[in-house]
Amino acid sequence: NPLKGKKVIVFSYFKDTARYLYKNLTTDKHFLDRLGHKQLSIVDGSVDPQDRKDRITRFAPKANNRSHLPAEKQILLLISTDVLSEGQNLQDADTIINYDLHWNPVRMVQRIGRLDRIGSEHQTVFVYNFFPEDALDNLIRLMERLWKKLEDINRSVGLDASVLGEIPNPQDFNTIRRIAQDDRQVLDELEADSELVIGEFLLHDLLHFFKTLGEERLQNIPLGVGTARQHTDKKGFFAAFRNVKTNQHYWLFDDDRQQKIIATRLDAISAIRCEPQEPTAQLPQNFDPVPRLEKLRNFLLNKLRQTAHRLPRLQSPQNHIVNWLQSLPPSDQHTKLLHYFSQPLTGPALRELRALYRSTNQMNPTEWIDLLSQFARNHPHPERVVPQPTEEVTDDDLECIAWMLVV
Repeated sequence: NPLKGKKVIVFSYFKDTARYLYKNLTTDKHFLDRLGHKQLSIVDGSVDPQDRKDRITRFAPKANNRSHLPAEKQILLLISTDVLSEGQNLQDADTIINYDLHWNPVRMVQRIGRLDRIGSEHQTVFVYNFFPEDALDNLIRLMERLWKKLEDINRSVGLDASVLGEIPNPQDFNTIRRIAQDDRQVLDELEADSELVIGEFLLHDLLHFFKTLGEERLQNIPLGVGTARQHTDKKGFFAAFRNVKTNQHYWLFDDDRQQKIIATRLDAISAIRCEPQEPTAQLPQNFDPVPRLEKLRNFLLNKLRQTAHRLPRLQSPQNHIVNWLQSLPPSDQHTKLLHYFSQPLTGPALRELRALYRSTNQMNPTEWIDLLSQFARNHPHPERVVPQPTEEVTDDDLECIAWMLVV
């Protein structure tokens, strides 16, 4: 048993799951004997803060200045929700088990960061992940989303360790340390760049809904159905669309009171989010959703077409470099550099370019070209998958998933 005698922490997103694990482990003496972890405990949001602190100290006494704590009083296996993913020193342990995968990979990094900290005596931190069942994964595409978001993080700031088995890219170790230390600013920057938090607060509701309704019944709901709900503050029409060619989803809300269409996902669904037991409202007599659906579909079409034809926005000094390169005589080297710098840079690459730009006031054009060429070689653009087909989106490409009238 590779875990026997080790300090192990098991994370779960849900409190009910954590308590289920704790209950079953503590009642299965045979399993505990095989596991070699008879001293176990649990931490979640319902545990009194003082008890929580005591259990953390007993699990990681060295990291919490209690190295003299007798071995028989220490906790070897700690089951926890993400209440422990922030601001705790747990580097006495070298093994983490993610019993379920968090919707937001930043939280996954934070979990590992509780163990992989300065002062750890361990050369390696072992991370084990339980992956969702295929049926559930087909519905929520959790793994696909996590891989995509981790890839975004890896490309923009770099990961110093694997989270889901991906190849780490240690571009900026300091940024990952800031994440591990719960630096709120770097998390805000990262989430803004990679759109990591879209829909995170919906995860619990979605999983509970799937479990309650059942996969078969959910799949039998026809596309394009709609309903109505009563709302005290908002009035309007919501619609969810899917591009059948790219499988991208869009949520829009036509706000009657503000007289505008809201296309930001979380804002668009705020008017329709409700509890399952909430009764539906009565649709107005002879209500026809088609005109309102067409209004939102046309709005979305125009927005997608504008985005497709819009040139990428370049930040300073990248935009100045592009303008300067365009003024130079044509050459193979100039063309390659222009192609490279016309693609937006982000994260550490952009910060390094700014530092480079500030330090080159006294350089002649030849030296500057050589330096830019070296920069391009050291910071290759990540390969991006272009959705196929690439032709302009049409009305037929956008199918309605569902709609709701808010009255």
